[in-house]
Amino acid sequence: MDRLKIMLSAFLGFKPMSDKDRKSAAEWGFLLSTLFIVPLFFMHEASELIKIGMQLLWGACVSRAAFLANGGWNKKKSR
Repeated sequence: MDRLKIMLSAFLGFKPMSDKDRKSAAEWGFLLSTLFIVPLFFMHEASELIKIGMQLLWGACVSRAAFLANGGWNKKKSR
């Protein structure tokens, strides 16, 4: 549970991460983003606000994971 708190705070940008942790957080972020988009396939009767909110959460999660993944790649490339 403690490791989950550390990874979540690092994913949100509250703690610095090593390249290995950044890659791991990015992978988990992409996996976590499916929790926001997959239910939309089954929520035909949900209100539009809920659907829009889940799409925004998905976009935020994917964007953060992409920035984390890209940050680790740029550092390795510039050396």
